Amino acid sequence: MAKQLQASLKQVGPTTSRAKVRSHTVLVDRPVDKGGADEGQAQLMDSYLHLATFPDVKPGFEELRKIGMRLGILSNGEPKMLRAAVQSAGLGNLIDIIFSVA
Repeated sequence: MAKQLQASLKQVGPTTSRAKVRSHTVLVDRPVDKGGADEGQAQLMDSYLHLATFPDVKPGFEELRKIGMRLGILSNGEPKMLRAAVQSAGLGNLIDIIFSVA
């Protein structure tokens, strides 16, 4: 897998278009064919909807709320993904605003 990944990275180069990167996506131990790239990308993006936080995040946010702090997220992530991740992590009642530049 390491050799495949290195070869793909050499072909993609340090700066390239998103389409070219997709064509060199590697999942597990084999390159993804063009038909599977969209499926692999969808699986990866779906995993962002269900991310867990570190164990100390929620208690830390709760303590900040207790002392009157308002909490927000500033991100370049997709708003839908951010909202879903916040809800999945059980932080919805602790976050006042989600601001995305996406």
